[in-house]
This record gives sequence, structure tokens and C-alpha cells, in this order.
Amino acid sequence: MHIDQFKQTVKFFNKVHNQNSNPIELWSANTVTNLPRIHKKDSIWKYENMLRGDKEKAVILIGASPSVKRDVELLKTLDDKFITIAANSVLKFLLSKGVKPDYVIALDGDPTNLVGHLDCDNKDLTLITSNATAPEAVDIWKGKVIWTPYYSIHKELKPKVRKKLGRTIPCGGNSLTAAAVLAYQVFDARMLILMGSEGCFDDRYYVDKESCWEKDETMRFRAIDSKGRQRYTNIPLNLYIQWFEKMAIDLPMVTMIDTSWGLLGTEKNSRIATMELAELIPRVKDAFVKAEAAKTDWRVREQIRYNAAYRTGHYLAKNGQMIWEQVFDLYDLSKIRTVLDVGCGLGTGVAMCRNEGIEAYGIDIAEPAAKYWDMANITKFCKVASADQIPFPDSMFDFVVCTEVMEHIPEEGVLDVLREIYRVGSNVFLFTVALKPARYKMPHDDSEPHICIKGVEWWTEKMVEAGFVCGQPSLAQSQSSFTILLMKGKEDGSKLSSSDLLLQRKQKVQSRRNKHDIQGGVGYSRKRNDSVPGVRSTRVAAG
Repeated sequence: MHIDQFKQTVKFFNKVHNQNSNPIELWSANTVTNLPRIHKKDSIWKYENMLRGDKEKAVILIGASPSVKRDVELLKTLDDKFITIAANSVLKFLLSKGVKPDYVIALDGDPTNLVGHLDCDNKDLTLITSNATAPEAVDIWKGKVIWTPYYSIHKELKPKVRKKLGRTIPCGGNSLTAAAVLAYQVFDARMLILMGSEGCFDDRYYVDKESCWEKDETMRFRAIDSKGRQRYTNIPLNLYIQWFEKMAIDLPMVTMIDTSWGLLGTEKNSRIATMELAELIPRVKDAFVKAEAAKTDWRVREQIRYNAAYRTGHYLAKNGQMIWEQVFDLYDLSKIRTVLDVGCGLGTGVAMCRNEGIEAYGIDIAEPAAKYWDMANITKFCKVASADQIPFPDSMFDFVVCTEVMEHIPEEGVLDVLREIYRVGSNVFLFTVALKPARYKMPHDDSEPHICIKGVEWWTEKMVEAGFVCGQPSLAQSQSSFTILLMKGKEDGSKLSSSDLLLQRKQKVQSRRNKHDIQGGVGYSRKRNDSVPGVRSTRVAAG
């Protein structure tokens, strides 16, 4: 938009909203009228941390743009894990469709912008308002009222407001942006879903009423929404959009998702995702079910953890490529027919094996890893599964590889995982296990990835308990991890010998370690493994 157009738009905006006058006078006068009926027990701060911990819920902020009409019926499918906060301008439309929001927020100081919206059957509803809100709007409200402090008033009134309502809460833009702050700062919500917040329009500004912004003389300008459609927007809508975008950037611990398909999420640095509400609601419901199950089931807990890590785009198990390249360097795989990669991550090992004609499969607990399997064209060979519930038959695989995985398993699940890996293998197994904390943190919550830090002796005892015949462990040079080859017993109860192993050490090794700038991965040493003749020890750097 040209600078002259911008100036004209601002001028019109000021004229429409009467902002050439000093609004503090109006807000102060409203505060003087409202103070006698404000009680401490009705302060918004009485709801502090309402959604923390076990009470966590998703908050849906409902604006009044035309997209609400498309999804309003979906609001009837919400369960008790959702809270709805509606702007006053959409209240009558929601009620006409049989939807009662949990809260209605109205903060305008001008009664002409509120009374017409709130004059309805409201006795069973809860209003969030401020000391500076038009008293006429509060007069017609028959339901419960929650007061939030607003300090853009005369100096002598601020201590009186503070005494009754407590410390101030930063607000911005309009009632819906204020609702977002309240949901985060007071309720402690960590998932905000935006509905009816397009920030742009075609021939209708509101969902069910006309607006001055629809008139031909109104200064408006064109914009491209998140679906690539050309639409109109204006100064106030753009201010609200910028405010939401900044909130999402400043509060990375909050997940913000827009279902309006307008201007939110269109900026290059946007942290606001876009999704259809019909898809989002069941996903959120499922997430809460899993969160409840995670309290007692480590599999669910770890899946949630790694799903979140992968979705950041910064948790990519690139060490797998180096490890698998050196497996090919070190060992003769010509007798290996079937391979399973447990904790396959991006699926690098599966792809490399299949490129060499080996029938390889992989499992990983992280659901988003499937995107990378699809990119590598190996989706039909990989499955999302926990390592203690491997979806393959007994003794199916000649060679089972589990690298940089066991230290990520909680201690309570280690033995079950080892026994399950033993079950699906038939011949030889390769493990690399970290012995120290990781050099990195989980990208979504800064937690420690290695949650089972034990010594070599502890690990080998667990492996023997699971049924394995252990080779000689080989420590990494830094002693931060170790590598071990394991064998399985025969069907008649005897143990495999080295001559029975399908995996043998190559006579000559051409190492590729210097070809890739990847920290960690399998290396090798010249020390011979006495317990498994013909198989040299390997070493691994910490993952």
C-alpha cells in the first residue's frame, strides 16, 4: 500500500473511532461509576492458574468474522477439555445457533459499541469486563461478572482499582487480544485456538451484521489470506493480527492455532499454525486422552515427548546415517536377508539396506517421523510402534540394530524392550548405548534426552537377563558410550557360535568417518573381540 493511502486510512480510522479526543477521560469516568459495584471476590486474579497441571484445557477464542458461520456447529462437539471465550460482537450469533460460550469478554468504553451486543438472554453466562467498560453494558448484564483491572485512567483512580482488582494485565488491540492475554497470564492456558479471527473480509466484516468498514468510502486495502485468496483488510484488523503474531513469537511455550484461514499465519516468521477446526477438535481430544494415559504408561509419555520434539523441525536423528554407513564399512552383510532397525528415526538405515537389496524394516515411536519415511519412499516398510511392542513375528530378522535408543527408554521399560528385541531377532544384534547425558537438549522443552544413564555392567546384566549372549563391549574413546554385538540361542536351547553368525567382520575396512560432518556415530578400533572370534569390536561416540 502506498504511503499516501496509508495516511488516508489512518485518518479515516481516527475519524470513525473518534480517537482524536482523549479516551482517558471516558475510561476514567466509567471507572468512577463502576468502582462501587466492584468486589475483590470478583477479580480476574481469583482465577489465576486455573488451567495448570491436571486442569489443563484448550482455550478457543471466538471472534466475529464471517468464518464463524462455517464452523459454529462444531462448537457443540466440544467436551470438558475446552473453554470458549467469545467476543461481545459474536455473542448474539452464537446464542442464535444454540451455542453458549463459557465466557463473554467486553471491554469497550463506548456504550454504543456494547449495549446492542449484550442485550440478550445472558443470565446463565459469565462476563469478563474491566473497570473502564461502559457502565450501561454492565447494567444490562444479568449473569456473573468478572472484573479485570485497566490502568489507562487518571492517576488518582489507579490505587483504588489496584486495591480491589490487583495488579494490571497487559492488553492490546481489542477484546479478543485481551482474552488471549488473560487465558495465558491468568488462566495459565498453553493452547490457544483462534476462531473467527480472519483479519480480512470480502463483502461482510462481521458474521451477522453490517459495519462501517463495508461502505465504499471506507479506506481499506487488499490482502492475500492463508489460502491465497485476495481479500480486504484495514488498519484495526492489521493491528490485531500483528498483536497475535507477536504474542506467538514472545511466548514459544504457547501453542497458537488459527482455524479462520485469514491473515494469521501468513508471515514468514509466524509461529501460528493453521488448521481446519473439524480436524483440530478430535486431535486435541486425543492429545488430552494421551496426556492422561501418560501419567501411568511410559510408552504414551515418551511418544508425546518425541512427537513434540520432531514437530519443532529441530530434532532430526542424523547420526543414523553415519552409523549405518560404518555398519556397511565394518561388516559383510552378504548373508543378511532381513533387518530391523529399532528406533529408526528418519529411516536412513532402512533406505540404505533396501538400496543394497536387503529386506529391511524399521519402527519408531515418533509419529512425525512418518513424514521422513514418505520422503525416502520407505513408508510401507516402517511402522510407528513402541520398542516393547514390536509388530513383527518371532525370529523374523537375521540382524536387529538398535543404536542410540536404549538410553532414551525409562528404566522401568528397559527389560521389556530388550526381551521384545530378542523375540523378533533370530541371529545377531547390534546395540550402541550412551553412558552419559546428551550434548543437546530436547528442542520443545529443553529436557534431557538420555533418561536412563547406567554403566556398562548394568546394561550387560540386563541384556543377559533378557536372554542374549553378549560379546565384549567396546567403549568409545571418550567413554561416553559403548557398542556391543549380541547373539541368540538356537531352537534346541544351545547357543549360537561364531560360525553360526550371519554377520562377519570384513577383512579390509575402508572407513567413511571423515566424509560426513556428523557428531557421533559408529567408529571402530583394532581391538579383537575374544568372545566372538572373527568379529572385531566397534566403538560409538555419544549421540
